Amino acid sequence: MLNKFKSLLTSLLSKSTMFLTISELAHQHNNIIKIRNYTKAKIHVNNYFCFDKVENFQFGKNVFFGPYNVIYATKQNSNEPDSKIYIGDYSSVGEQNNLRTGGGNIYIGNNCLISQQVSIIASNHGVDKNEIIKTQKWIARDVIIGNDVWIGCGVQILPGVKIGNGVVIAAGSVVTKDISDYCIVGGVPAKVIKYRV
Repeated sequence: MLNKFKSLLTSLLSKSTMFLTISELAHQHNNIIKIRNYTKAKIHVNNYFCFDKVENFQFGKNVFFGPYNVIYATKQNSNEPDSKIYIGDYSSVGEQNNLRTGGGNIYIGNNCLISQQVSIIASNHGVDKNEIIKTQKWIARDVIIGNDVWIGCGVQILPGVKIGNGVVIAAGSVVTKDISDYCIVGGVPAKVIKYRV
């Protein structure tokens, strides 16, 4: 029985994908520990963080990340300034969200609620017709989210958008333009439904 176990274990460990998986999990665990130590944020262990430097994350007090988020704080080219993610005090990022700087910056204010499956993207591909999209330079534009903002499940926030204080964004919305303070918006593209009173 022991020989069968050793044989199976040797077979599994000989597969290079097995080593990559274990190696990648260990790397991500170390990344999360680095970010926790640097920012003091509460970060669930089942997240994926990719960054050029741990200093690219600037978090306030009591920031929380649920599980299964994918967070990129990276620049596109080495000669560009650092891309950063700023999150204010008492803000929380739920589960299965996607935050990507790609050369831009993401600013999230205090006391914000980011639900599940939200994408906040600070850069995008160029679309010049004379070059294939895949090889075009990325266009980076900061995303700014004010204080006391509630972003519903499945919302997509595109590059260059500024969201005011107290905004509520309905589930499934696509935000392509700036939103004024205390608006409740929804739809594709997101439009004002009413104002908070």
